[in-house]
Amino acid sequence: MGIGSIVYKIILIAHLLCAIGGFGSIFYDSIYLSQARKRGGREALGISEANHLVSSKVARKLVIATFLSGIVLVFLSKSHWQFSNVWVWTSIVLFAIYIAIDVIGIAPIEKVTRGMVAELALSTSGGCGTCPNNHASSTSTESSQASSTSTESSHASSTSPEPKTGAELQNLASSLDQASSQLAAMRGVSHLIILGFLYLMVFRP
Repeated sequence: MGIGSIVYKIILIAHLLCAIGGFGSIFYDSIYLSQARKRGGREALGISEANHLVSSKVARKLVIATFLSGIVLVFLSKSHWQFSNVWVWTSIVLFAIYIAIDVIGIAPIEKVTRGMVAELALSTSGGCGTCPNNHASSTSTESSQASSTSTESSHASSTSPEPKTGAELQNLASSLDQASSQLAAMRGVSHLIILGFLYLMVFRP
């Protein structure tokens, strides 16, 4: 087909869009976490869950699609681009490092920080009306409110977490700060790799 074919250009556009949507979204993860820490309570939990949805369910899949579409472009170029080109094989190596950092380093820490944010939100608000897992149950609870206010009150008291002491909340916040610092360091490395991708794409050494 070659680099002048319509199919190549369509895949190239898809490749660029996936890169923008995938890597671009990941650049703002730290801002989400910072805003969650500042706002606290259920609002923090909502921000954390929204960030998890974007980064895990959308951005990471687009990153994989970026890599796969790039490989397809090399094949479609009809030897115009080859895996022996420095910028091509270097991009593949950088992508492998990026995925390793994301899977081994970033994803586990993200899971920990999400749990801490949720725990702090539950401890400070006394419940989680915004948790996705509790949405259906909260809907059914709303219908039961009209029939029995006392039943709803007793149910809320039985499902609400035990309040944490000030020292426990302080320790949890301190642990969250440490995890956030580790996450920021990991993301800093991944961002440098993304800049490396951009350099290779533009200058193609």
